Amino acid sequence: MTNDNMSTSEQNIAKLQHQVTLTNVIVEKIDVTIEKLTEVSARVSEILAVQGFRLDGQEKVTEQLQELIEKRRVEAEENIRLVHAKIDGINTTLNNEIKTSNDKVMNEIKEMRTENNAHNAETKKQIETMEKWMWTCAGAIGVIVFLFEMFAK
Repeated sequence: MTNDNMSTSEQNIAKLQHQVTLTNVIVEKIDVTIEKLTEVSARVSEILAVQGFRLDGQEKVTEQLQELIEKRRVEAEENIRLVHAKIDGINTTLNNEIKTSNDKVMNEIKEMRTENNAHNAETKKQIETMEKWMWTCAGAIGVIVFLFEMFAK
């Protein structure tokens, strides 16, 4: 082999060694990057696990809140039903008391009317009797006055 060929071969070997060195640097950087990505992946996995745990906790809390809300809704409906029942009962009682009171008042008015009519009839009878006596007395006085006038002349 000649010097030229050797020098070309040496240059090629040098270039190849340089390229191998560069490739080794790149491989080392890739290894570091892979290690860092592995660390990041592990951290992300941890964070995801924590977030998953938190989400599970939130779901449990949400379920409990939904159950509590439903329980309160059922209680509110029952309370509303009880209030309506009490209102209906009070309404019925008041209507009955008003009817009873109205009936008593109407009976009292009828009794007062009957008593008033009886009293009016009695008073009318007394007035008629007094008028008869008055006219009888007036007639008697008129006769007496007439007789006195006749005898006085």
